[in-house]
Amino acid sequence: NPNDLSNITIPITLQELNSANKIYLTLDIEKPDINNAYLLFQNILPVLKPQIVTACINDSAKCSDMPLKTCSDATSLNKVIQIQYSEQPLMNYKNNCLLIQGTQKDLIRQVEALILAYRL
Repeated sequence: NPNDLSNITIPITLQELNSANKIYLTLDIEKPDINNAYLLFQNILPVLKPQIVTACINDSAKCSDMPLKTCSDATSLNKVIQIQYSEQPLMNYKNNCLLIQGTQKDLIRQVEALILAYRL
């Protein structure tokens, strides 16, 4: 229900994200709570114009073929969207990085809010 998402503020416009040459979608693959949010995020990909590269926050066997990226690697031309598990929900945009964090339920709600905002 879109009304359930009305209290989530989207801190970056689609135009700002699309101003990059590349977007690194980075997550902690070892956390199972991330998978549903990552799969849901796939719905946003058609409206993003830059090349999207899936990356990892931490080095692990599952990430052996992927780059390691965090918010500290973000630039105006290579933005980062970092999705991570946390007990404290947060979605903010700072220094060319969109940080989305929270529990599995929080992450899904935040990604749904992005989908709603970017599809309209």
